[in-house]
Amino acid sequence: MIMQLLHNSWDDLLDWIQRAGKGKTLKATIDRLAWNNFNYHIWLERNGRLHGKDPKLDVGVFDIINHDVKCRLLGCRRCSPPGSCIAEAWGLQ
Repeated sequence: MIMQLLHNSWDDLLDWIQRAGKGKTLKATIDRLAWNNFNYHIWLERNGRLHGKDPKLDVGVFDIINHDVKCRLLGCRRCSPPGSCIAEAWGLQ
């Protein structure tokens, strides 16, 4: 979802996470995890570039974010029936 929003402004991204991240549903949890991982890994990439590390491809950073979110969700394993299609999309069932 975040990748679809990247062409928007920062304000649009903040509005999105405020709406999408509310609640205790599986979708809201995934959205919050994706948002937090997005910010963390973008910061890591920026920091690495500032300190002379070779830049990663955009796809590589998003693969890492996707992997981290999936691992975190596998640790919680609270997949309710309303979120089962989301759980299946992430390969959790």
